[in-house]
Amino acid sequence: MFEDNLKKLEEMAKVIRSEETSLDECIKAYEEGIKAYEECKKILEETKGKIEVYHGQNV
Repeated sequence: MFEDNLKKLEEMAKVIRSEETSLDECIKAYEEGIKAYEECKKILEETKGKIEVYHGQNV
């Protein structure tokens, strides 16, 4: 899931950087990129919490 969202984020960045992309397409890509970013951030935060709990149990 994380890898899929990261790939989507990279794809949206390429679309936005392209000189052939219209403003409307850039806005749509930006919005999709933000969604992918938020999902990646959520996954990382959840994983961080799991690691902290696991680490705390082994101290």
